[in-house]
Amino acid sequence: MITHTEKAANDKPVYMDIWHNSAVCPNCGDVWRNTNQVTDPRTIAGWYVASAVIGYTAYDISLVQEGRLFGTRWGGNNPLFNSNSALRVGWSYIRDTGEYVFRVGGPVVAAVKANPHINLWPPWWWLR
Repeated sequence: MITHTEKAANDKPVYMDIWHNSAVCPNCGDVWRNTNQVTDPRTIAGWYVASAVIGYTAYDISLVQEGRLFGTRWGGNNPLFNSNSALRVGWSYIRDTGEYVFRVGGPVVAAVKANPHINLWPPWWWLR
């Protein structure tokens, strides 16, 4: 059995191949064949946690006004990131157009630019 520190008998250097050591990349094969970090339980747990956080964030954004993280304050909702007066991140309802816009806003943004909002979605709001 070959460990990650030994070389196989047929291991030949290839010019720009990350799986083999070569003059161009002398340690590539050693780095890319070492899977200790990938199989470490902490790494696996980290991927599960990151996936859950990203998944719930995307789900919450899709709820628009009812979201608990980025929703609007409609109907008594108190979203975590969209209820602070200094810096708000989340959906806003624009009464003039009847649209929802996902944006960053507040006095913190106003200190950096003239318009106190940075519109992130939908794209046609980027230049407003």
